[in-house]
Amino acid sequence: MTRWCRDHCRVLVRRSHESHREFFPAWVFFTSLDPGNEDLRGYRSDSHEQNVARVLSSFDRDRKLGDREDVFASAVVKCKSLLRDDRSETVTRILSPDIRSSVLRSLLQNPIFSWGGIKDIVAFITRGNEVAVLEELVEFFSNLPDIKPVGRYIELLVIDFLSFLIPSLPSMFTLPRPFDLAPTLALLLRYPSEIENSLWPYSDALIYFLDHGGFEQLSSLRPAYDFFQLCLTLPSDDGPTSTSSQGRARFYLEPHWGLIALPPPSHEELQNLVNALQSYQNDMASEDLEKNFVDAVIECDYLAREGSQLEMKALLHQVDRVSLLGLL
Repeated sequence: MTRWCRDHCRVLVRRSHESHREFFPAWVFFTSLDPGNEDLRGYRSDSHEQNVARVLSSFDRDRKLGDREDVFASAVVKCKSLLRDDRSETVTRILSPDIRSSVLRSLLQNPIFSWGGIKDIVAFITRGNEVAVLEELVEFFSNLPDIKPVGRYIELLVIDFLSFLIPSLPSMFTLPRPFDLAPTLALLLRYPSEIENSLWPYSDALIYFLDHGGFEQLSSLRPAYDFFQLCLTLPSDDGPTSTSSQGRARFYLEPHWGLIALPPPSHEELQNLVNALQSYQNDMASEDLEKNFVDAVIECDYLAREGSQLEMKALLHQVDRVSLLGLL
């Protein structure tokens, strides 16, 4: 019965603006009854705008989520429709200052829309507040969740977002502290073949932020080293942008930046890698443990290629190598 009500509300919502206002709260309520969707449930007194806002922020969660793509898509389309109709006052009520960061984090983690699908809403939130928004997202970017490419053109929305902000940032812009770009670099390095067509614009954007205070704030130089090496292997289009980016990559790879002889990992760092490898072997159903496992494998690859043989032997001595080979 609840599924029938949910599906019927979905049909009614799509009829008109008035129908969306009337039936969207009910649709959200019935969707919230599905497993993993309890957080979608609000209060009976909530306005239409509050319901839309809650759904827009619903991918900003650190846990396994239920099926909510339909209501989320409806909320996004509704906001875009309001913006097209010049009803910015309504959108302002939906995207109030106290929720805008959560909505941005949700949009950047959504598994449905490509950058073109969320760009208008992002622009509305960030316009004139670009630096403040980056300050609000320091923790998010410094500890990126498990984000995957989305859309027809295989996009990494967090990098599209950073690239989008660049033209609006002040000339003397410096990345807020302690904004750590290492997780974003690692994310790009995880999907080089999937995002092949976007590697140049993504690399240009990341180099911009590294040049504007991001390099000094990196928690690890290893992803930066691999990123700059990747920049040097990209086919040049003979344009000024690609030439400049490769020049900056060569500059950062100069020995005085410390990217040639990286310090060996500490005992604590090695133990963290061991824990990540072992934990996933014991519970392969956990998405969080899977992300940690992938990151640990990438880090082990760095160590192997940097010649840290003793450290790698010590690490592998503590794990079940046969099971690990099976996972790889």
